[in-house]
Amino acid sequence: MSTDEDKPIASQVTKPSSQPTSSGGAVKITSQNTPQSQSQSGSGIVRAQGGVVMVPLPLRNLASQATKGGVSSVDGGGLVLTQVNVYLVYWGSAWAQDPTPSADDITKSVASIMAGPYMSALAQYRNVGKMLVTTSDPPKTFSSDDVSNLLKDLINMETVPGPNDVDQLLYCVIMPVGVSSDQSNVIGEHFSPGEDILCAWVMNDGTLDSVTTLFSHELVEACTNPNGDGYQLDAPGQCSASPINWCEIGDICEGIRDDVNGVIVQEYWSASDSACIAPGSNVTN
Repeated sequence: MSTDEDKPIASQVTKPSSQPTSSGGAVKITSQNTPQSQSQSGSGIVRAQGGVVMVPLPLRNLASQATKGGVSSVDGGGLVLTQVNVYLVYWGSAWAQDPTPSADDITKSVASIMAGPYMSALAQYRNVGKMLVTTSDPPKTFSSDDVSNLLKDLINMETVPGPNDVDQLLYCVIMPVGVSSDQSNVIGEHFSPGEDILCAWVMNDGTLDSVTTLFSHELVEACTNPNGDGYQLDAPGQCSASPINWCEIGDICEGIRDDVNGVIVQEYWSASDSACIAPGSNVTN
């Protein structure tokens, strides 16, 4: 999204007690993605494997593509994002110190995910914007409320575009290394805190691969089930469609990763293939 588009409308948001400021600008990148409108309680989460914050997972060969019997799609008739615009918010003073991975490295990888073939099974075009919030830090143990309050403050101060300014806007807060969620073993989540805000947050263990894996998981789920009444799955033995504990296209493929254009992503469920896929994977059958 262009700098001109970064003029949000501050509506129904209270002024923050401490006002974070931004550094860095918005970058515009065309990209690709999915299927359309309303809200439910609940959220889409990704949990740590093995009870730790992150574990390195081996890349999976497409020749052993994960297929699962009995998985069925449940269309709640609600909102899905056909032209998603992603806005990355890097929260914390650590981002001003050129950490590993850097905000630039993550942004470039996200741009590759959005512009490349990974989203082709969802089939649209996307934009990416970014900003750094370096004058405040997330709590050592943060909540999703902390994330939503940060975003509402930024929208209210007109330092990020508002949901009324950019169609199908998804904010994703990238955490610095060293913080954790107050939800046990949860390392990524997408949800809507109301006021037409769609958002996600992802953890950071200091490796680019883990950040892009978590981001890709939340991205495809936020596109297909942003409010909990879009597309979910009934997957015997794993999870079932629910207005509270969402069973989404990333959930049943958790732990299955591929390399797409040099970026590590998580696979997602394709109903037409009856399998977990990562379109454009560099591994061939």
